[in-house]
Amino acid sequence: MNSKFFKLILLVVFLAFANESIQAQRVVKKRTATTKKKTTNKNTSNKDATLVQTPPKDTTPPVVVPPPSLALDTVRKSLRQDNIVDRNPVKDITPLNYEYIREDDAIYQQRIWREIDVHEKMNLAFLYRADEDNGNQRFINILLNHIKTGEITAFSPIDDRFTTPITVGEITKQLIGEVKKISVPNWAEDPDGSKGIMKDSVISEEFNPDNTVEKYWLKEDWVFDKETGRMHVRILGIAPLRTIRNEDGSYRDVTPLFLGLLSRPADNAGQV
Repeated sequence: MNSKFFKLILLVVFLAFANESIQAQRVVKKRTATTKKKTTNKNTSNKDATLVQTPPKDTTPPVVVPPPSLALDTVRKSLRQDNIVDRNPVKDITPLNYEYIREDDAIYQQRIWREIDVHEKMNLAFLYRADEDNGNQRFINILLNHIKTGEITAFSPIDDRFTTPITVGEITKQLIGEVKKISVPNWAEDPDGSKGIMKDSVISEEFNPDNTVEKYWLKEDWVFDKETGRMHVRILGIAPLRTIRNEDGSYRDVTPLFLGLLSRPADNAGQV
């Protein structure tokens, strides 16, 4: 009886150890399967990362955007006699001074703004395109060249009293705008465009004087001098008007570029 009871206890202990061993093996198998799954996912991710290639980076150094500049015509003088008769260039002629007007004799004075349309027949000389010894004869080109050399001072059109001088660079921005930098395909390094390599490119608008400046404003003083009995006209300044167009190219409005101050002596005798 005691031996049978002892054998039964041994059998129960054996079954308990066997059950724990089986449970431990199941846990180990489960952990192994999880590890393999994670490894498989990692390998799959690596495989997917290998298939999805990142586009190559452009090794071209970035383009530095230069400030806008006006491509004005260069004055090219004739190296030989180009005319049958000797011509006296306009720039060699000394302009006559205005007649002196006493303030007490100016019994009538009025300031007006006159508008000049270059497309009118009598004003076509403002669009004269010939190149002479003193440069291109378009009036806007003559003004801009004299501003660059400092012979004419340009003032901002914020008012008409010549209070704020402006530079050629500021005028250039109004005429052609800012220089733009855009990305374009790099055909040199990527001929077929399959790699998607891009490079920076700089674009700038061109200044066309024929359709950019089509009107001018003249600031004038009309004075009647009782001493001489004459009406005198004094041109104080000139303002080129930039034409503003719609997207379809149609005319919309005009805006003054600058107000040019004509050189005048300190006394009451100006020059034109």
